[in-house]
Amino acid sequence: LRRAQPPSAVVGLSGALADPEGLAAEIRARPPVLLLHGTADEVVNPACLTSAETLLARLGVPVLAHALPGVGHEIEAEGARLMLGFLAQRFGAAATA
Repeated sequence: LRRAQPPSAVVGLSGALADPEGLAAEIRARPPVLLLHGTADEVVNPACLTSAETLLARLGVPVLAHALPGVGHEIEAEGARLMLGFLAQRFGAAATA
């Protein structure tokens, strides 16, 4: 979101925003964002999903966030399905999963 040349879309998997306090001053692009995070993530706090979603929405970034019940720090079938569907929609391709 800080790049001069914006990406077409962003998928965030079990992550957290880097320097969320500075993002408001530094944001240059607002591509659609999909955030996925497992509720049983043992590496990155699952609360980071809500924090990121709230901040991105406040900054005018189109954001979809999904908490995946019982999922740890991994990509599983439902997350892959959501990710493929989001990217297919963004790039106008048929999703196959």
